[in-house]
Amino acid sequence: MHAQCPNCHSIFRITPEQLRTANGQVRCGVCRTVFDGRAAHVDVGEEEPSPSLRASRRNPTAGTPPKGAPDTAGEGSYPTLNLFPENVPPALREDMETPQPAARSGTLGTVFGALASLLLIVLLGVQYAYFHRDKLAQYPELRPTLNAMCEVTGCSLPPLRNIQDIELLSRNIYSHPNIPHALIITATFVNNAHFAQPYPLLQVSLFDLQGKLLAMRRFKPSEYLQPGTNPNEPMQPGSPVNIRLEVSDPGTNALAFEFKFL
Repeated sequence: MHAQCPNCHSIFRITPEQLRTANGQVRCGVCRTVFDGRAAHVDVGEEEPSPSLRASRRNPTAGTPPKGAPDTAGEGSYPTLNLFPENVPPALREDMETPQPAARSGTLGTVFGALASLLLIVLLGVQYAYFHRDKLAQYPELRPTLNAMCEVTGCSLPPLRNIQDIELLSRNIYSHPNIPHALIITATFVNNAHFAQPYPLLQVSLFDLQGKLLAMRRFKPSEYLQPGTNPNEPMQPGSPVNIRLEVSDPGTNALAFEFKFL
């Protein structure tokens, strides 16, 4: 025969022997409700159940009947059976039999995890900025952030520098009027950047008409700046810089020259 739980409406197979032993009182294996199995009898057909459904299991959690329930069969008169709904697949019965722990709220853990991930990203960003600060410091928009970082870490930043903003306004090379086999190099350049930057290295190359390099030299700011100009001071924007150099003449074939800032 079959009985239907009046609370959760699950249907179970119960034998007459079980009903007689428990004086008709049974416990639902789903919601644990105790009810009269005879009064809850339902007719669902008498087809032979599958072997997995036919086998019943003992439920160690079943206790004595609640207050007010008849107990004519004595202690343990309630059936200690795991009664599963017949429409539950066998593969899920073990999960139904095993008590599931109460779900815990993961909100707090999610918040802490997000904060930890954010902190890790910030630390990685600071580490990258620290070890690449010389390169990053050449971007004016990043200077305030890098300055704040160096105030905390005690690091220093190189000055802003952009060679492309240095414009050569004029240049000339001619024979020295007073010294034989010597040349005079003159040039004027200006810093077009909106910020002050260090004076560059000046590279002067001399070529013949076929483009063969005959002579080349790099001059430091202390070598090409006019007397009275401090090479350690930055080059101010928009202020022309005049230079004059005296060098050895590589020969009459030196008819082309090139200026380059480094």
